[in-house]
Amino acid sequence: MNGQVIKFQEVACTLWDVVAQFKKRANDAQADLLGAIQLRNEMFKEKEALLNEKEYWARERAVLIREEEEFQRVQHEGKVCPNCLQHSAG
Repeated sequence: MNGQVIKFQEVACTLWDVVAQFKKRANDAQADLLGAIQLRNEMFKEKEALLNEKEYWARERAVLIREEEEFQRVQHEGKVCPNCLQHSAG
């Protein structure tokens, strides 16, 4: 009888070891998942920041293009009629 109790205790300990290993794997998997979620959230924030920056630079580019077109127009008018610019300025 005593031998059976010892054998049962060994089996129970082995089962608890297996359960503990599964629990550790589950905890590790949960930690990995939470880390992946945090990384995804950081990447999403970075993507949003980059999109906002892209929009800002697109607006800046549009302003520069308008300014360049205006400059070229003024330059063209000056070449076509240099006296026109002097008369309109004075």
